[in-house]
Amino acid sequence: MDLERAHAGLVAGVAVAAMGCGTVSTPIARTVTGGGVTAHVEKASSRPLRRPLSETRVSVVLQRVPPATKLLGAFVAGDGQPYCDEKHAGTLERSPARDAAAPLSNGERVELAFPAGARSALTGPAPRLDLLVLAADGTQRCIPLALTDGERRLAWAYDQRFTVGADLSLEGFTSSLGSVTQLTTIALTVGMWLDRVRIDVGVGAAGAGCPERYCEVEGSSKIAYTTVFPVHAGVEVPLWEVGDFSLGLGARYRAVKLGADTHAGRERFWAHGPVLAPYVAAVVPVTPDGFGGSRLGFGGIELPISYWMTDTGEHAASIGVNLRMFFTVL
Repeated sequence: MDLERAHAGLVAGVAVAAMGCGTVSTPIARTVTGGGVTAHVEKASSRPLRRPLSETRVSVVLQRVPPATKLLGAFVAGDGQPYCDEKHAGTLERSPARDAAAPLSNGERVELAFPAGARSALTGPAPRLDLLVLAADGTQRCIPLALTDGERRLAWAYDQRFTVGADLSLEGFTSSLGSVTQLTTIALTVGMWLDRVRIDVGVGAAGAGCPERYCEVEGSSKIAYTTVFPVHAGVEVPLWEVGDFSLGLGARYRAVKLGADTHAGRERFWAHGPVLAPYVAAVVPVTPDGFGGSRLGFGGIELPISYWMTDTGEHAASIGVNLRMFFTVL
């Protein structure tokens, strides 16, 4: 039960921290005509994580409208759904600000806001925008505007790509590198998403040294920890995500000028090498339409396996545990 509560708390923390950074959009850029109305649908955007306050917005420029036509309502729908269905009705914002009951005009921009559930219609096949209009003769008409050709779907993508985060790791070497047998690191990271792959770089501070019971340096019985400054660059990819769980793999290359204070004097040498890091993480819960996951927020445990080389010709492997967290912010 304690593990369940800890996991639930971690998921909630990740979701809250990523709450304001989950904007997704799709550039529709499509000019459509129906019922005498010609409209250029620019794009749709949404914040999929801010339920129940989430909304989906569609930007439309009315290029040609019959005289005295009024807009009574707007609706979104998917393949096979009814026309002008009240289930996905939207609200209207006109620019420049005008009375919603005033007739539409050529060149007018309209922002349509729909409730959270409307996004499911816009992520499915053959999405469309339905406009309910009142003609000059007093008749009402429902004008369907197809947003894609045929059964195609809109290509949604996140508007934010850059991440910030932190790592806290402890590693032990399988054999000593000079006087160093273990490394404790705290690092800050920045990264960028390229589709499903995240690249990142990090820099931090570390304590390098050797516990007393392992030290054998010119007869010394003690080596004090010395602060060093590691850097790394790498890639990370989630391999499987469901709900609020993620499994994935990271690979990076890092370098650090290791050192330790011994009774025989201070040792300093460069160490570098590759790291392979499988991980398990709690992520922002993945919604039914595929949004969320580590693309927005991530808190998990890595098991970094490293191979080190030094400028003095020594080699050693290391294995450790790394607490890693990052959020997509820009």
